[in-house]
Amino acid sequence: MSRKNRSNVYAFQSERELIKFFSKELEKIELKKIIREFKKNFIRRENTSEEDTRLQFYKKCEIGLKKYLRIKNEENINNRSHRTDSSLFV
Repeated sequence: MSRKNRSNVYAFQSERELIKFFSKELEKIELKKIIREFKKNFIRRENTSEEDTRLQFYKKCEIGLKKYLRIKNEENINNRSHRTDSSLFV
């Protein structure tokens, strides 16, 4: 896949962009904590460049954060207490 095509697949090119986008929904401190959890569980694919690895990590964060927000919003709608689903970090 060419560099241009990869840029089209990946919405975020940096952790800063991720935090800026998702800080509309979550506090920055909470975001950084969640991203740290993703880093702990991120498995680098073999034979990938540093850039590809970084972009894959940001994509995993994006998907996980969207899932986290969906669960959080569903809980708020159902007036349930906040929980952290550890399956998000796998």
